[in-house]
Amino acid sequence: MRLLEMDTRHQLGCGKATIDFSDTLDNDEPAIRNGDRIILRGTDLVAEFFLFKSAPLFLFATIVGREDISVWFGGTDEQPFLVRLDAVALKGFMRNGENAFLDSLIPGKVKAISETVQNPVVRQGDMIGTSIAKSWKDVEKAFETTSFLTNEKRFKLCLNTNTNMRMFDTRHTINGDLARIKNSSGNTLRGIIVLGKLEAPDHAPQVWDTPHFVQQTNFLYDPKNAD
Repeated sequence: MRLLEMDTRHQLGCGKATIDFSDTLDNDEPAIRNGDRIILRGTDLVAEFFLFKSAPLFLFATIVGREDISVWFGGTDEQPFLVRLDAVALKGFMRNGENAFLDSLIPGKVKAISETVQNPVVRQGDMIGTSIAKSWKDVEKAFETTSFLTNEKRFKLCLNTNTNMRMFDTRHTINGDLARIKNSSGNTLRGIIVLGKLEAPDHAPQVWDTPHFVQQTNFLYDPKNAD
């Protein structure tokens, strides 16, 4: 819905989050979060705001600079959140709707592994994964049977055990084991394998007690600083 068609004078509820529209936000920063309060720039009348029906979530699309489309995804997950997405995410939402949009956030490789090994997709914020094996000893066997994990026939797992490491240089940490995957050329492939306790601000800790292949949510504009 165009902001032109909305009454932006009133605060909106979105789960634990409240949404306010402001005429004071800078053109280069059209959306901010301050605790439970999300503030969106309300002066751009061609901007569009979509409140989801299936969950306390929303998309906000506006213009930054002269012509760049800025797309923001927010609302309430476990706690209020706000994250900028690549503009292409909005096209999928407009074409296919909110359920297809939410499904499109799951990385294709995670989805393919989940379907092949018949384990569910699990998530902590923007960390999305699925169990790939019962133990590290079984991981190599799993690689052989799930060729879509890597197109390389030869690969190397660079395993760090009993460690506390940041995942993809984000706020999410794994207290346990983390393996990076390198191909025969020594290049690190997108995705990691973790086992242990995941922790992150605004999210309950989770224990993944089998090795899980993990990637970040699709379409993140700034993956390292995603909310």
